[in-house]
Amino acid sequence: LSSFGKSVNGSDLWVLELSARPGEDGPEPQVKYVGNIHGDEPTGRQLLLLLAERICADYTRPSMSRQLVESVRLFLVPTLNPDGYEAHRRENKVSVDLNRNFPDPIHQRGKDLRVPVGPEQPETLALMNFTLSHRFVASLALHEGALVANYPMDGYPDGSMNVKQLKQASTDDPAFMHLSRTYAKLHTTMSASKEFPGGVTNGAQWYPLYGGMQDWNFAAANCMEVTLELNDQKWPMPPRLAAIWAENEAALVQWPLKAVLSGVRGKVSGKSPTGAAAVPLAATISVAGNTRHTSSSARWGDYLRVLPTGTFTLTVAAPGYVPVTSQVIILPSLGVVKNWVLEPVGGVKVTPLPVPKAVSPASATQIRKPGPPPPLAQVLHAPPTPTTKPVVVTPAQLGAPAPVSGNSKAVADKQGQAKAGSEEGGQQGEVEDWQMVERPGEVSPQPASTLSRVFKIASIVGVQVLAVAAFLVWRRRNQQQAPSGPNYTQLPLATLGPGTGSGNSSSSNHTSSAASFSLPMKTKYRAGGSAV
Repeated sequence: LSSFGKSVNGSDLWVLELSARPGEDGPEPQVKYVGNIHGDEPTGRQLLLLLAERICADYTRPSMSRQLVESVRLFLVPTLNPDGYEAHRRENKVSVDLNRNFPDPIHQRGKDLRVPVGPEQPETLALMNFTLSHRFVASLALHEGALVANYPMDGYPDGSMNVKQLKQASTDDPAFMHLSRTYAKLHTTMSASKEFPGGVTNGAQWYPLYGGMQDWNFAAANCMEVTLELNDQKWPMPPRLAAIWAENEAALVQWPLKAVLSGVRGKVSGKSPTGAAAVPLAATISVAGNTRHTSSSARWGDYLRVLPTGTFTLTVAAPGYVPVTSQVIILPSLGVVKNWVLEPVGGVKVTPLPVPKAVSPASATQIRKPGPPPPLAQVLHAPPTPTTKPVVVTPAQLGAPAPVSGNSKAVADKQGQAKAGSEEGGQQGEVEDWQMVERPGEVSPQPASTLSRVFKIASIVGVQVLAVAAFLVWRRRNQQQAPSGPNYTQLPLATLGPGTGSGNSSSSNHTSSAASFSLPMKTKYRAGGSAV
């Protein structure tokens, strides 16, 4: 709750904001309700106070009120004319009709209607400044004296005050009719009016007026305002207020959701020419065939365009960006959320990666034509890593072999066979496919020669031969020490009895000999010859 100005008599002009984050700016659409513009029409003053109580009470549970608060920022101005209300009169303290006191698009044709023209009252100026300091997309003005929803335009281009019963349509006439009809249908009896078909009327067609608040909102603040006449009799008796509230309760709560948000809304962002992330963009959103444009905010990129049911072609444009055009289809009571991303003129300029600088031969290895990988034996018998930690360059790193320094004479050919060059004759063998590369001041160990590899292999083979020879000598010695008789280790297992040599019929002493071998044989066989 805050005051946005003073009346002539010094009374505060109060506004109550109902939103999820009161007092904080955000991308939510902004809607305002203004009551008691005329001092002798207090119904709107009472309805807005009841509406605030209803929304706050219902916010704690899932409800239409909670959805309203979380979807829009709703501003309630219960009374714009507190001095007239106190005096029970239409005009303000100094007898000025506030609904004839705004800069008029007909009388001030071609001028900036956001600038006061002189006769504006304090209440009028306060509401002008308050409206222009926000981005209102829609508004309701609450009056009495009839039962109808009245929409712009209120005057004729020639400034005539004669009642011509001719409609003076605005550039957004279908959208205004949509807003008016939606409220009349949500009201319990307005749409059934016998005086006004569907419970709606064009302002000038009913009777012309100039300096009205709804035409100024539309022409100066780009805010679509509808004027509501909520009761045939002005200043109704207190018992009637409860019935008027019941007739308007659902309409006041649901109108922003079903009428305002049923158009197209979303965000506009623009890509950076350098390829950085897109940022919110202040852009112009226009509808084909309509001269009125809406805009997105520079801070949030949010926009909302009130539109009726139908198919529309929208174009979004911003300085320095390529315009984008697209069609949107709006179904009854269903809004469309459409986000736009604009490309900068000339496209996104992607900065190429820096080109590596040329490296001098002194600090890099010359790259040669790739060759086959080294033999497996060469890799397995590679020389040990030197303590000087030389740099090893492999084909996978360079894609090719590299020349050896001048002192490296012994190299291997592609088959891994040695062709050692003569240091005295200055000849040098073929360069092998990969090798150690030395840097200035470092020692490069040479690959092992084929002869050294042969010696290594021979030493391994020699050890194995000596081991076999030692085994054979040991076995021969054991055979010489064994007693005469059959060799049980060579007999079939089936010929062995339980500690006897019954399988052989040569002589009786063979049995005793077999018995002498029964002890070691038990460690290998059970009776019958089965393995232990």
